[in-house]
Amino acid sequence: MEATRSEAVAALYRSHYSRILTLCLAETGCMESAEDLAQDTFARVLAGHTRPNARLLDCALKHALIDKSERDEMRDKWTPSDTIAKAAYWQAAYGEDLTPMASQV
Repeated sequence: MEATRSEAVAALYRSHYSRILTLCLAETGCMESAEDLAQDTFARVLAGHTRPNARLLDCALKHALIDKSERDEMRDKWTPSDTIAKAAYWQAAYGEDLTPMASQV
């Protein structure tokens, strides 16, 4: 059964990675960010479903883009006066420790 899932995942990746990457690149304008977003999209599908397919990829991409947009919006609202408090919130919400960077502001 595991070989079958592995084969299905490999086929899904071969068939759809370039399309997902192109959509991510169109959204981000940066190849590195697009690659990260495409990887996140595939990881979401593979982590949550035993039978991944293209429809699930499209849904995962939509949610990855929404999450990215929310993170970007939150990041853009930061001001130096409340950076440390927001860095603590960010760490709690997303698991990324930004406190060292915040103390340099």
